[in-house]
Amino acid sequence: MFSYCTDLSALQGLGWLSCYLTTGNHMLFYASFATVLLILAIVAPVALLFGFLGAMASRSRIAGVRWIGRIYTSMVRGVPDIIFFLFRAHRTGPGIRMDALARALRPLGAGAAGQ
Repeated sequence: MFSYCTDLSALQGLGWLSCYLTTGNHMLFYASFATVLLILAIVAPVALLFGFLGAMASRSRIAGVRWIGRIYTSMVRGVPDIIFFLFRAHRTGPGIRMDALARALRPLGAGAAGQ
C-alpha cells in the first residue's frame, strides 16, 4: 500500500484506484495468479511427457509394455467422462432443475437436436 493511502479524504481523481488495487485481498489474488502460472509451467511439460510415454508404450513390440501403455491410455481417456458424470449436478448448482432448464431453452432451438 502506498503512503498516500492513509488519508483517503485527500485522494483526488483516480488515486483511490491505486489504493484499492493494493489492498491485502488484491495482493493475495495477484500472488495466487502467479502460483497458478508457476504450477502450469511445471505440470504441463510433465503431462506431455506422460502422454508421450503412454503413446510410445502402447505402440511397443513388447507385449507387457504395450498392455501397460494401452491400459494407461484407456484410463486417461476415460477420466473426463467420469468427471463429467460425477460433477454435472454440481456444476448446474442447487435449485436449477435440468428439465426446467431444457424447457426454458427449447424455444431458442437448444432442444431441437434431441427431438
